[in-house]
Amino acid sequence: MNKIATLKKEPIDNIIALYQSEQSIAGVMRRFNINERDPRARRYVSGILDEKNIPRIKQKDPVTEENILTAAKNANTITEIIKQVGLQPVGGNYKTIRDVLTKNDVKLPESRLAVRKYTDAEVFCEHSIVPRANLARIVRSRKIFDYKCKICDNSGIWMGNVLNLHIDHINGISNDHRKENLRWLCPNCHSQITLNLITL
Repeated sequence: MNKIATLKKEPIDNIIALYQSEQSIAGVMRRFNINERDPRARRYVSGILDEKNIPRIKQKDPVTEENILTAAKNANTITEIIKQVGLQPVGGNYKTIRDVLTKNDVKLPESRLAVRKYTDAEVFCEHSIVPRANLARIVRSRKIFDYKCKICDNSGIWMGNVLNLHIDHINGISNDHRKENLRWLCPNCHSQITLNLITL
């Protein structure tokens, strides 16, 4: 049985419900894996809508970058923007909105709050609440001390390539972020520290 025959066997009420859900004849075609431009299928669905006096759904204007940026002024989240411009909250639309915001350097409150700003007092203390995963970024961005290995003086370059240095806790306590307990180590020196093979 071909796809159009399958469409014609579908109960009329189901086709109407699909049209109202998909909000277009093309959407009904997609649900039956029929080419959206197939004239026979379109005529068939259109005839059902006319016969049952189903009002045609006015197609929305295409979403533009300007629409997105206007919506962003009054939105806290990407989901709010999606709703304001009349898109469906699905993955591809989130990416589209995110790309437009990034291109135009627009930050929403949700993204501004995503990275918490810790004070030096919160970071550089014993029993610090700052996650270890954030520590290296904070130490480096605030230039707490020179970015070079405390043992071999490597400054993050090896054979012409970038080498990420590790932040090390001298006393081995992972939440003791006092400045005097921190140092940069290259991966090679860091691997030898565990058994106290290198001492300062």
